[in-house]
Amino acid sequence: MKRVLVFGSFDLIHEGHKPKFNENERVLHVKNIDSVDKVFLGNEGDKWKIIEEIKPDIIALGYNQSSYTKGLKKGMKERGLKVKIIRLKSYKPEKYKSSLLKNVSK
Repeated sequence: MKRVLVFGSFDLIHEGHKPKFNENERVLHVKNIDSVDKVFLGNEGDKWKIIEEIKPDIIALGYNQSSYTKGLKKGMKERGLKVKIIRLKSYKPEKYKSSLLKNVSK
């Protein structure tokens, strides 16, 4: 079995990156998803801490996610971590694209 780590805010999976809930509420929501085994809060000051703790086989990033990607491959190599990085496809972009949701809420 592979260990997959996914970073994100996961605000009710997923209303276009418009957080409505605090991080503890989001953790509870994500824990209730059948396909999720464990949920961890990351460390804003040190993104490497959670990666080093979990030692994932794969890190799955959103198709347009950039907040955790800068220097990710280089940093893992420097720490001796062998992790495959994959990009997830956009989920229903015709409905959940941030720009569409922002226009609807105006």
